[in-house]
Amino acid sequence: MSIGARLKEWRLIKGLTQRGASSIFGVSYGVYQKYEYDSSVPGGDAITAFIHEGFNANWLLTGEGEMLLADQKASTQPVPSPDALNALDIERLRLAIETVEEVLLESNRKMTPAKKAEAIALAYDIFEEEEADEALAHTKKILAKLVKSLA
Repeated sequence: MSIGARLKEWRLIKGLTQRGASSIFGVSYGVYQKYEYDSSVPGGDAITAFIHEGFNANWLLTGEGEMLLADQKASTQPVPSPDALNALDIERLRLAIETVEEVLLESNRKMTPAKKAEAIALAYDIFEEEEADEALAHTKKILAKLVKSLA
């Protein structure tokens, strides 16, 4: 499949006309038609526009991989093995969760689940790198700032 055929495939999936696709990418209707008919190859500016619209450049140019960057990121996320899950330090994780919850209570703030997960992961990492007593005080200071900025 050619670049033009891949552009056409995307356009049809999106339910767009060639004129609609050309306006999305900021190229003239005639230029976009030439891309789809393979009578012209998109240059660097056009490919940059395609990427800004979410295209996976590798797919656009070679046909390999996922059509969209979002799909590629989702399909390449590593799945943790059972051994990796068992490698969690449960005590350190418990301490990280308790510390985040304590900071939230002390500051009378709430976080979205996603932001809370980020804060817990940060605390978990800090507790690995430092001695427990030093890390607890240090982590509370960092999390207090983080909670204020994210909550």
